Amino acid sequence: MTQINWYVGEARFFRAWYYFEMFKRFGGVPLITKTMTVDDPDIFKVRASREELFQFILDDLDYAISVLRSADELNTAKEYGRISKTAALAFKSRVALFEGTREKFHNYGEQKKHLTIAKEAAEAVINSSAHALFTASAVGSHGEVINNAYFNLFQEAGEGRSNKENIIVKTYGINRDNSVISTPVQRYYEGNSVVPTQNFVDNYLMADGLPIEKSPLYQKPDKSMTHAQYFSKKDPRMSFSIFKRGDEFISSSNYTIPNPSYQRSGYGIRKYAKKDFWTLQASYIDRPVIRYAEVLLNYAEAVYELDGTISDMVLDQTINALRGRLPQVNIGTDAAPNYVSMPKLTNAFVNSNGLNMRTEIRRERKVELAFEGHGYWDLIRWKTAEIELPKALLGSYLFTEYLTATGDKWSDKTLVNDQNYIILQPATLRRFDKDRDYLWPLPTSELAKNVKLEQNPNW
Repeated sequence: MTQINWYVGEARFFRAWYYFEMFKRFGGVPLITKTMTVDDPDIFKVRASREELFQFILDDLDYAISVLRSADELNTAKEYGRISKTAALAFKSRVALFEGTREKFHNYGEQKKHLTIAKEAAEAVINSSAHALFTASAVGSHGEVINNAYFNLFQEAGEGRSNKENIIVKTYGINRDNSVISTPVQRYYEGNSVVPTQNFVDNYLMADGLPIEKSPLYQKPDKSMTHAQYFSKKDPRMSFSIFKRGDEFISSSNYTIPNPSYQRSGYGIRKYAKKDFWTLQASYIDRPVIRYAEVLLNYAEAVYELDGTISDMVLDQTINALRGRLPQVNIGTDAAPNYVSMPKLTNAFVNSNGLNMRTEIRRERKVELAFEGHGYWDLIRWKTAEIELPKALLGSYLFTEYLTATGDKWSDKTLVNDQNYIILQPATLRRFDKDRDYLWPLPTSELAKNVKLEQNPNW
């Protein structure tokens, strides 16, 4: 019976997962809890309310938590990748934070109740000691130790349970000789369909912990600056997540400058990019679906949104733990280097520099979880989509080297704004209706099948 419960727990976890995906997009949907025949009247069921569906998701997750095994019990080649008790708790923290903050900023529901659930679920993962931040460093070509654990997190193939940051992962093989399944992830990111924008890049702090609009370290780009120089003196996660000139790239060359045929924003995604796997056109890097860093960020945000305050002790446990695994940054010159660590986020630092704690907690989430599928849904739950999404979509500053590179290069007629940033899409072409677009429309095919379904407002 115990083993049967494991499988039932996994089934109910995935049912919760897929209902949550519909919940985020559509709100309430028909709630189906049984196998149906073609003449079952529940085929034409009405939509459950938002409250009913959310409680159903929580109930499924609570059952899964009660019967699933620990991550350490799944620490075998055969079992690794299955859903653990802490995986269900971590997902519960994501689910409850989504709805708790959405309720708070959209002004409905039981925000305190759901933010408390998010906080307690994240806290349970933390207190389990089953997971930890990935801290493995690499050895450079000259034998030096390179403290780039954040970068290596997206570079190591098939590391399994030895990487305790991964809570839920999409697993691949280990190498070409053991290739059960692989992914051409770097090839996806080389195209123009997924590119970083300047709108996002502006979130990265300078090495003094201040945003670009406040930091004396920030140098506005101009025609004398190179693409690589723009990355200097910034949070190291920018260089670990986005390509700059000189980075290892493909078998034939290091990264030169962005190619307008491939990265028309002027930025390319570096996460999951590895030369050996580019050559094979097959990557074996486990893809984190939920990692411990997200749990820490969920906890910090839930604590702050519950009470409007957060202690330095919690900041140290969460955001400062993430910053603590980053390498030092040179804020001097090559001739006179001055290496510093990213400063801690503290209440005193926020107050003395005229910062906003909520903004800084959200910023940390954006840069830590960059290109991992969270950004759009964060805008939805924070009710900032109506502010951010209608803005012009910008690429990088059009550096002179973009125009003078050999081979493929930008045209001198590239559309730029008055500050010389590439315009990917002008604001006149971007829309977000705050009275409609926070929910997606139900597909017309579903409405045609079931006349009892009601469309979301204003669609």
